[in-house]
Amino acid sequence: MGRQYETLRVEQRGDVLIVTISHPGNHYNFVDLTLMEEMAELMSGLRSQEDARAVLLTGTGRYFSAGGSFDLMAELHRPEVADRTTRAARRLISDLLAVPAPIVCAMNGPAIGFGATWVLLSDVVFAGSDVSMSDPHVLRGVAAPDGPALWSLAMGPIRAKRFLLTGEELSATQAAELGLITFVTDPGGAFDEALAFAQKLAAGAPSAIAHTKLLCNIHVRAALDMSFDTGAAWECQDFRTADHREAIASFRERRAPAFTGS
Repeated sequence: MGRQYETLRVEQRGDVLIVTISHPGNHYNFVDLTLMEEMAELMSGLRSQEDARAVLLTGTGRYFSAGGSFDLMAELHRPEVADRTTRAARRLISDLLAVPAPIVCAMNGPAIGFGATWVLLSDVVFAGSDVSMSDPHVLRGVAAPDGPALWSLAMGPIRAKRFLLTGEELSATQAAELGLITFVTDPGGAFDEALAFAQKLAAGAPSAIAHTKLLCNIHVRAALDMSFDTGAAWECQDFRTADHREAIASFRERRAPAFTGS
């Protein structure tokens, strides 16, 4: 893995490949096109990477990932930017699901929006008791193209709608109880416990583990295949609304939004 990335750090530790989201442009690991395209490139390469028998995915700084960047959102009303972003997101989701090696996620901080999607596309998730998850697309005045399928698979549609229709935040303990994450650790303990678990998986039978993982992911892929394109089209439509512009303005001005349905 000699490639140097702008937004990722990659380290081989024995049979475990450690992938750290480390966006130099911000302290929140916001998702932009560079991060999406680099992560997709890396994950695509892992489909044939035999010396990585497990992957540990984590972040650096205060956030695992705070989701889509506001700079990117400001450009998504432009069809060419929306098309490139949708293609990058679709490719990344597909590549994450197709990695044969198990992906163990260590949440170093909150995971929001598309950042939470990356957590849910992992195979085993560790989170400190002080971190949180949310998908606040609706609070930004747009639909979520991927969250509804993944959150509904994890906890059922009725429970998922509570959080997706409100953007409500979940604590790590809530997320574990509802099936979004696997293990809750002491604050600051997620990385070490995730690494130990990844090393345990790396010592297992690689073919059996890969085949079992990929069989589980058939159901995840099917759910996303049914809804992602429609969700992405609706999200792009919503990015052109006055309500989306109001959502961003009110967030930046730290006031309650006044949505009009336009």
